[in-house]
Amino acid sequence: MSRIIHTLNMFDKVKNLPGDVIECGVAAGTITFPLAAVMSEFTPKKVLYACDTYKGLPYNDQVKNGYEMKKGECNYGNTFKEIFKIHPHRSNVQMVEGLVEDTLESHLKDKMFCFAWLDMDCYQPTSYSYKFLEDRMVLGGIIGFHDYQFHRCPGIARIVEEEVDYKKYQNVFCQHNCVYIQRYA
Repeated sequence: MSRIIHTLNMFDKVKNLPGDVIECGVAAGTITFPLAAVMSEFTPKKVLYACDTYKGLPYNDQVKNGYEMKKGECNYGNTFKEIFKIHPHRSNVQMVEGLVEDTLESHLKDKMFCFAWLDMDCYQPTSYSYKFLEDRMVLGGIIGFHDYQFHRCPGIARIVEEEVDYKKYQNVFCQHNCVYIQRYA
């Protein structure tokens, strides 16, 4: 699970910056729980907003290549909720349930973030989340994208290569289908 190691390393670079942490696309909590454990030890006052439908992908991906993700895949919500109930580091995690297109603006519009992890597999929610976060990241804050250049998630490369504002962000790490960008302006 190299994405866990990469994500924890990237969070370590920004943990002392102001702002909270957001994860869009939680699935079974592969990133959520390790990140929550590190946060509870080193940054116990930060909140990790875990945003997901908790019911799997809500629609088919818009970017089509014949392998793209389909509605209903990645349905690990019940698994996440069961683990969440007993996880020792859940106190700094706030679940935000629903479509990001509905919940980010209504629940988190006044928040600033030092770290974001986007793992929603599909173009439309990932693009929406990036645009929502673009100006809500503190200077030095990092946004990570999972599934970059993964054949089943063609829209993620499109976002990173065509939508990221490189007048504000720079690539800081790219490996194992993970890419991380850092705000510098």
